Amino acid sequence: MQQKITLQQKKAKLIMDEVNLKIKERKMRTQRLIEMGGLVAKAKLDHLS
Repeated sequence: MQQKITLQQKKAKLIMDEVNLKIKERKMRTQRLIEMGGLVAKAKLDHLS
């Protein structure tokens, strides 16, 4: 019984780690897109769209 609980806890931790990693990746992507937008505007290419 204890082993089952331990495995459930490990599974829950892995799921939370995966969720946190996805959030971190999304934040990094968002930051990159914001930076790229600034570079596009700085290069005066923002009027092309």
